[in-house]
Amino acid sequence: HPRGGAGNRVRALVGRQLEPRTRDAHAVDLDLGRLGESAQLYVRWMNNGESARITGLPDSPDSIAWSPDGRRIAYSMFVPDEGPKLGEAPPKPEGAKWAEPLQVFDAVTYRFDGAGYFKPGYQQIFWVPADGGAPTQLTFGKTNAGALVSWTPDSHSVLFSANLGENWERDVSESEIYRLSIDGGAPVALTTRKGPDFSPVVSPNGRQIAYVGFDDDGRAYVDSKLYVMNLDGSGSRLLTARLDRPVGNPVWSADGRSIYVLYDEHGSNRVARVGLDGSVRDIATGLTGSGLDRPYSGGEFSVSRDGRVAVTAGDPSRPSDIALASGGSLRRLTHLNESGLGTKVLGEVTRLPVTSSFDQRPIDAWMVTPPDFDPNKKYPLFLEIHGGPWAAYGPAFSTDDQLYAAAGYVVLYANPRGSTSYGQDFADQIVKNYPGNEYVHLLGAVDA
Repeated sequence: HPRGGAGNRVRALVGRQLEPRTRDAHAVDLDLGRLGESAQLYVRWMNNGESARITGLPDSPDSIAWSPDGRRIAYSMFVPDEGPKLGEAPPKPEGAKWAEPLQVFDAVTYRFDGAGYFKPGYQQIFWVPADGGAPTQLTFGKTNAGALVSWTPDSHSVLFSANLGENWERDVSESEIYRLSIDGGAPVALTTRKGPDFSPVVSPNGRQIAYVGFDDDGRAYVDSKLYVMNLDGSGSRLLTARLDRPVGNPVWSADGRSIYVLYDEHGSNRVARVGLDGSVRDIATGLTGSGLDRPYSGGEFSVSRDGRVAVTAGDPSRPSDIALASGGSLRRLTHLNESGLGTKVLGEVTRLPVTSSFDQRPIDAWMVTPPDFDPNKKYPLFLEIHGGPWAAYGPAFSTDDQLYAAAGYVVLYANPRGSTSYGQDFADQIVKNYPGNEYVHLLGAVDA
């Protein structure tokens, strides 16, 4: 709650997702609904522990954000529609066993790995009174408007990022930042350039908006940069021109003089503090993500009002825990997997220096040896190649690689040309040349 005093501090709670950028002790928490039910929005009074359910939604809310005056909570939610139809089935004969209804898909993107086929419908933005009541839907139409929501300081408008154009399904590298009154009306675009603009966050004094994006010049991959603009969309300027890495997850410092961002460096996420003068200073290094299967780079962070930074951090032998950044190092606060992994012998992960024979570029690679590895014996080698192709592996825990190693394989993974976290030029090496000499980079790791 933005203005909660000693007697009325409350929390907003919702199932499934924990808002990663809360700034005080009474913001967003996690509360799961009953099995089979949609998770709902709750508030909790922090002084006495009482809580109350304030929504009865057909689907789970997401991206919740409390208004600065504490009176409303904005969120996004999936709103189903009927979807396309292809005729109607004839009347069912008596005693017949009808086949499953015909499914018709007319969306450009109609399924994802792991998620399966999408249900027809769209993500929309809503708000609900913080003490309960009927939700108000703010966005409509056959486009997805649900994303990270940020309030303006007067609590009368919300900001969000979306592609609301007619060709939004095919124009995947386009989105604008919109301002929308909670009293209704059409969204007003604050950005207009060709290219995506997203993750808008209003400054503490309410005068500026930090956001992320890039100019779409037709390349297959472009690093995302950090920008600030005035609340009305004027005066946009680039802050991270000197940082040759993509950035994301902007969070304002409490004094409004800088912005925290996440970026990837050699397969490992970092938190940096970017000044309004464009200066960049690392605050935390060694972040790891929440994935378990493969060692992709990743990580999340949260900033308190007094500037303390909490992060997700692990290592090749442990999944991510919560850690606190202090004095250039990380202090682990949780050890959630010790009971499961503390008694097990894992494969050892070793960084392997590689130089490509094609262009003499240094290539990051890591080798996982079996738990009972004997350097005097021979082992089959398993070369595990990351997808993307614009992505990065790093020194992170991987169930896949540990299982391969436990089965007697030496596992090798690398970041060949085209991988992210090494700058725009390295990522561009496969543009109009893929597949190509990334093969030489990978085989160089095998030779090493």
